Amino acid sequence: MMRLVGSVAAGDMVVGLKIPDIDGLIMLELKGSIKCTYGPGTIKPDVTSINGDDIFNKFWQGET
Repeated sequence: MMRLVGSVAAGDMVVGLKIPDIDGLIMLELKGSIKCTYGPGTIKPDVTSINGDDIFNKFWQGET
């Protein structure tokens, strides 16, 4: 697990995860470590993934 965290954190980017069905936003800052914030922030994401809540839930449960 630590290798995965280190590899992802080394991505040096900010990922925005939008879930319009529930008006949700998760920001993942991958800058040597992983920082997760919820809701709009002051940092502009480098990439954004927009998925419905059903797809988002399946993804995080490893079903997609």
